[in-house]
Amino acid sequence: MSNPLRTSLYIISRQLDRAAGVKLSKISIASILLALGLGATGAPAEEATVLVVQAQAESGPFIEWTDHVNKEFEAAHPGVKIRLQTKSFSDLTRTLKLQLSGDKVPDVTQVNQGYASMGALVKANLLQDLSPYADKFGWGSRQANAQLAVNGRFSSDGRTFAEGPLYGMSATGAWVGLWMNKKLGQQLGFTSPPSTLAELEHDMQIAKEKGVVPMQFSGDSADGQSHYLLTLLVQSQGHPDLILDIVKGNKDISLTSAPVVKAASTLREWAEKGYFTPNWVAYKGDEAFDKFLGGDGLFAINGSWRLPLPEKTRAQDFTMLTFPSVDPNAKPIAIATGNLPWSIPTKSAHKDLAAEYIDLWTSVDIADRWIAKGGVPVTLPVNIEAALDAAKLEGPSRDAILGWSKVLNGGTPAPYPDWATPTFLNALLSGAAELGTGRITAEQYTQLLQDDYAAFQSDKE
Repeated sequence: MSNPLRTSLYIISRQLDRAAGVKLSKISIASILLALGLGATGAPAEEATVLVVQAQAESGPFIEWTDHVNKEFEAAHPGVKIRLQTKSFSDLTRTLKLQLSGDKVPDVTQVNQGYASMGALVKANLLQDLSPYADKFGWGSRQANAQLAVNGRFSSDGRTFAEGPLYGMSATGAWVGLWMNKKLGQQLGFTSPPSTLAELEHDMQIAKEKGVVPMQFSGDSADGQSHYLLTLLVQSQGHPDLILDIVKGNKDISLTSAPVVKAASTLREWAEKGYFTPNWVAYKGDEAFDKFLGGDGLFAINGSWRLPLPEKTRAQDFTMLTFPSVDPNAKPIAIATGNLPWSIPTKSAHKDLAAEYIDLWTSVDIADRWIAKGGVPVTLPVNIEAALDAAKLEGPSRDAILGWSKVLNGGTPAPYPDWATPTFLNALLSGAAELGTGRITAEQYTQLLQDDYAAFQSDKE
């Protein structure tokens, strides 16, 4: 059967040829057809396969790099188009279970680790077991077993963290440490960053006396950094593995133990001495760190996901360090895991394609080029110094990548404490706000945490 539109185009071309001497070639006609969404036969052109990718809307550089990875994936997969959708961390963690239970499900999404997110999704059978893909693509050779376990393994019933099938693969590193404004430190007379907890307290006291904010810090009850500092203070006292034991659900662990009470007491003491941002309880994490990058504040507690810093920032003025311990000879400590891992929802329409997308994101080539951009990947090259030199990378990006390497290879990385229970983040942050403003004691705060932890452990039995 002839196609009316194609016949009409032919007639038009003959009329143009006769009337104006305009010759439309077969290629020209084909171009018109394609522009109208028709193939050479007049049939509708084949639609592209759309891969829906959902990512956390964090730093600008990360989203820019995600766009780059997406374009590279599209170039390697003709006929595939990626539709990127982003959510804030709070929206992603709060709404993901409902989203993945519905009909409009992304093909691949980032998922927060821990019981509140990944564990709950696994329990509800909303995530695909990635183990067959890991075997197919050799993902186990790219990351250490400990990293794979912490970032993506759960028992199939969602009850046991860091064990069982693989449900997620991290592509970038996410560690929390001490940021310092080196230029401001020099103006205050400091010749080097603090190497012990006592030196950190000394430097903050000097800054306070000279009218400088000692530490830009956020205590917001929904988006604060109190749980970061509490963890680092526990680790710094010589108990680097305690947080991992808590997240794993070790029944012999108590959050009212001396190391946790001491850490909580220190946090309250620092707040009482004025070491934190004025009105710090009202500040969100981004607000406090933006003030720090603007030159207001000697120190900050924040993560490597902030890197690379925006071009407008005087990056050379800043450094990122591992948090100092009481013992100057202690191994490096940090909250250090992969960033939100990539997972494939059970209802994904393109599981195999989604696995190829994860394979690209976690490849050595992408990791090396992310390093060159100043970002921290999960997978580090064998000769990290040579890679940094080749990229001519300096400043906080270089410091953060080296710090990440030191913690993973010779230190004690801890998971994020809020992974311990589905409601632990709320307990940590809201309780810390009460603690820092003097409304509850360190003992009351740690008991609040213990109650939350014990209730969840009881529910698991």
